[in-house]
Amino acid sequence: MEVVSLKNSIYQMVLDGDVSENFLKKLINVDGSVVPIECSLWDYKASFNSTDIGQRKALKAIVSFYNTYGGYLIYGIDEVEKDTSFKAVGIEPNQINLQKLSGQFDKYFGQRIELLYSEIEMLIQGEKKLFGVLFIPKRNTDAPSLAPISSANDDKNKPLLQKNAVYFRTADECRQVTSIEDFEFISSPRNYNGIFSTTQKRKKIIEHNLPDKNFICPVFIGRFPILEELWAWLADEFQYTKVLAADGGKGKTSIAYEFCQLLIRTKVEGLEQVIWLTAKKKQFKAMFDEYIDTPETHYSDLHTLLEQVCIKTGSLESEILDYSTTQLMRVAKNNLIDYPSFIVIDDVDSNAPDEQKRILEAARIFSNPASRVLVTTRVNSIYSVDSSISIPGMSGSEYQELVNTICTRFKLPSLNENNLLKLENISEGSPLFTESILRLLKRGSSVENSLNEWNKKSGLAVREAALRKEVDELSLSARKILITVSSVGSCSKAELHQLTDMENAEIENALVELDQLFLVSSIPFIEEEPRYESSTSIANLTLSISDELLPDARKFRENIRKVFNGLQANLKSHIPRVAQAIGQCNALIKSERFGDARKTLKALISEPEYKENKDLHFMAAKIEYYDSANDTLEDTLFQTAYIKGQRKMPFFEMWFEYASLQESNSTPLDICRKAIQTSGIHTARWCDRFVEYSDKQVVNVINPSRKLELLIETYNIYVQSKATRPSNSNWALFRSKCQELLENICNTCDHIPKLETKAKVILQALKHGDLSSYTCNQLVTTSGQIRKLKPCQIEKYDTLSENIFNAITVTIDCLKSQETIREQLIKALQAEQLAHAIPNKEVEAN
Repeated sequence: MEVVSLKNSIYQMVLDGDVSENFLKKLINVDGSVVPIECSLWDYKASFNSTDIGQRKALKAIVSFYNTYGGYLIYGIDEVEKDTSFKAVGIEPNQINLQKLSGQFDKYFGQRIELLYSEIEMLIQGEKKLFGVLFIPKRNTDAPSLAPISSANDDKNKPLLQKNAVYFRTADECRQVTSIEDFEFISSPRNYNGIFSTTQKRKKIIEHNLPDKNFICPVFIGRFPILEELWAWLADEFQYTKVLAADGGKGKTSIAYEFCQLLIRTKVEGLEQVIWLTAKKKQFKAMFDEYIDTPETHYSDLHTLLEQVCIKTGSLESEILDYSTTQLMRVAKNNLIDYPSFIVIDDVDSNAPDEQKRILEAARIFSNPASRVLVTTRVNSIYSVDSSISIPGMSGSEYQELVNTICTRFKLPSLNENNLLKLENISEGSPLFTESILRLLKRGSSVENSLNEWNKKSGLAVREAALRKEVDELSLSARKILITVSSVGSCSKAELHQLTDMENAEIENALVELDQLFLVSSIPFIEEEPRYESSTSIANLTLSISDELLPDARKFRENIRKVFNGLQANLKSHIPRVAQAIGQCNALIKSERFGDARKTLKALISEPEYKENKDLHFMAAKIEYYDSANDTLEDTLFQTAYIKGQRKMPFFEMWFEYASLQESNSTPLDICRKAIQTSGIHTARWCDRFVEYSDKQVVNVINPSRKLELLIETYNIYVQSKATRPSNSNWALFRSKCQELLENICNTCDHIPKLETKAKVILQALKHGDLSSYTCNQLVTTSGQIRKLKPCQIEKYDTLSENIFNAITVTIDCLKSQETIREQLIKALQAEQLAHAIPNKEVEAN
């Protein structure tokens, strides 16, 4: 039996909707034996359980098949031995009332799908037997996945169907979506083994204007049930607007941002762009205490909100200049039908109470099935419970994960269960308050004292208390840098010099001082000059007490504001005409008028002041990317845009999608390198892509030295991506891939040979926490290889040999429970001591 061929054949039958005897004959033999496999395309059942619980189990299986590849439930086949042996036993007639089953599906999932049921007679060992075949179609790519609209338990009162949970089929199991990777899979075309994707299409890139992730929430923890509920909302036929409501500091904006990233990453079918509109005037990048516009503020009332929606969905600024609010509403509603968008209206409560209600009402009017609106606000004044999600404070395991993450960052010991519960209660599960309380612990206060201090105060006074102990000890230079970073957000050293006129050495010393107190941190994964930032809570607190930190704080902040606005104006030169041209080109691309789009672009880019504009050069590549009739798209168009300074994520996504369809593996690798080096890009995802294309290229590299260089580069990139991966990542897969890359490097080093390079890579692996038996054995082997060198050769290995000795010592301490490996390391350590006449240490004591 050729299993792969059988599965491919069954998948074709799923696509054809085949419920004939021909299908059963592929799985059931005339002697009564059955293909001993259940998989993501079919499942065997002895009979249909018509009880309420039995029907709910069937519904879970049905929706799992539907969300995945489609498939079959086959009744009349009994399991003899678990997962290995099945027997065709047949069924009694009229097993399933399809109308009743479809009604139950509608009850729990809010809609019906086209199920087919057939009872087929077959001759088994000379005896006629009846079998039931329930066919479940494959969900169309442009249809959202289905999730239960209500929960249901099994006979042991355990959850069987969980509201808003998305189920899918993997191997012979029905699983719940639990990760971003799962969401990516169910949003993909889901071609089984890719066997029917005969033509490669250029994928749609979801454009967006999301702010930098570090500005909103550098590390997102938990909240998966809320993300599930938002995902399930995409399939809601009646509610196109949803409200996230919570007190300040509960993370509603972070949740909205994370969901936007999920939509962009999964490339949700039918969605063309994500629009982020915020009324916030002083979150993280706020200037002082007054309400002043920042680059991240988009609207201040309903009228300006509608203007932004119109402009971002194809209207020209000049066209809507004198429109009334009613006219703007009409244009926004029509535009959003033609230009499917997901809109986040953030921080509605920054507006006056009546204006808040107008915005909430308007969102319902201009949203539609193709364009949904997500609103964040502290007070949900008009939406029902069904149309809103109240964000609670974090609790339980996810709150513990939050606390552990902050404790790791502050180098604090873990809290015991009792103190963790007290902290959760006093902070109300607010990430903002939790961080500030733990900051008191870092400064030496006891858990009890810190909690009592917070319990007696509230609001700004509480947050101020957590910071004051630290800032009181800062030098004047450090205070200036902290106020500057808190005012404008992420800054490089060069920008800090421009903003403050401080000397580079003074800035360097101040940053070291602030870093030691965890008041600022450098943004990871930037090979060029690092950028420095402060968390939202620290920034807000610093600005609130700035007058006490500097004698002339107001004058200092005003000067920063003027310099910063000047720098921003330079970055935004000629934006109105560029934005107008890009908006017109987008509309022409949507209408497939590519020739006119080229003319529009050429008319502006030919002018001297616009010929270097990075966004116009990106548009030049974009036009050719979407013109499927044009085969002249060249990588040089993307290269040119990059050279001009284009660094937006949609640009890298589009460039990568184009390059991945070409024959070369080197171009996607180079794009991944550039994306990884760019601030604000999803690093782990680009690292995974780099590894994928490195694996493809390395097999074709003939030169051993070049092959080794590529393997080491790939290993370094992949290992360093650990810091940027979400906590629910597949860590077993991550460790396995690290091990595979390390083995390839060691084997290549042995082949060349490159003993010094091999030793350095092994030491690096240990430094990153790889204590696997393979790595430890390689450490022992490499140590022995260096000792066997001739005296004239071993001199250059003195420093390396000392590092190996230290690594063996540390590793022995870490392997208390792995006696076999530990014994080998102890022998290697003793050999190192003899070889270098190192005084004998208490090895056995280790």
